[in-house]
Amino acid sequence: MKYASAIYGILKMNEESIYENCRNSLLHKIIQDASFSSTSTWRYRHPDFYWSVEAVKLLAGFAKVPIAGPLPDQLQLTLPDQKEARSRLRQEHVVPTGLVIKHLLENPKLSINEIFEILNCARIVCVVTRDEDKRLDKTKMPEEKDFLESQWARYDHPKTGNKIEVSPYSCAEWFGKGASVTFKPRLVFSA
Repeated sequence: MKYASAIYGILKMNEESIYENCRNSLLHKIIQDASFSSTSTWRYRHPDFYWSVEAVKLLAGFAKVPIAGPLPDQLQLTLPDQKEARSRLRQEHVVPTGLVIKHLLENPKLSINEIFEILNCARIVCVVTRDEDKRLDKTKMPEEKDFLESQWARYDHPKTGNKIEVSPYSCAEWFGKGASVTFKPRLVFSA
């Protein structure tokens, strides 16, 4: 809620007290912090980090554990060259940060709860391969989809190629050289 409160305060500032490019930069920084606050670079224990199926398979290939069919329920990999594997992956906000900022600036009278809901969409990150990253539109949602209701629309309808499949995994952890990576099923909570 602290990030939503900070955004609320920035949106309430009049234009004379803060330049628009400063406002955009502050909003961008807050969204980045909200997305990565409980993680360090490439250590994905954050519940809002997803992995594409192809990104998981790429790592499995580096660990010499090729996966031809569906992903197993759980996967433990040891990577001989963590740096090379990382260079072929990208962490991508599911909803483009610029689109979120534009939405916030166009709707300055949002309540803190509405901003919190938007921030929850904005903080979701998916690890994808470089090729998948190139297929994603970086500035907009397809067919003007509402990102609050269709967060995954860019993955369902990329600029080129087929749908980018998201794996059922969460909580992959990387540790030092020869890193051990554990993929576990994403926890699903029901009301």
